[in-house]
Amino acid sequence: MSGRSQRVLTWFGVDDPWERPRPPIGRQDVVLAASVEGVSLLALELVRSSGGFEHTDAPVWAQWVAVSTGALLLLGRRRWPLTIALVAAAHMFVAGVTMPEVMGQLSLQIIYFVAILSGVAYARDRRAMVVVIGTILLFMFAW
Repeated sequence: MSGRSQRVLTWFGVDDPWERPRPPIGRQDVVLAASVEGVSLLALELVRSSGGFEHTDAPVWAQWVAVSTGALLLLGRRRWPLTIALVAAAHMFVAGVTMPEVMGQLSLQIIYFVAILSGVAYARDRRAMVVVIGTILLFMFAW
């Protein structure tokens, strides 16, 4: 392995023997997800009341489902970080293709950022983290 690639792997902590513990889904995760969902739905309706969704064909219930399922991703972000990061990227793609105005809401953008960042921060297998996050970034650039 070349010196440059070894430095990159060292920077990502790939061979670091320390593993971050995986806490169970706790009360703070539930409170966070419920709070973010409430604020996100409120923001969605405020944008709707100002005419921000005039060009959106998706029904209101589908918009609510998109926002709610996005907020639910925050529940497992520390328990299953890489899985949640992949699901968040897929959620962003599906919502972006079907309802771009909804996906572009600041609250959903923050949810995606936190879910993907948690994949980096809480991944136990650092090599898998590099592959998963690299795949997500490559997919986003290709999209």
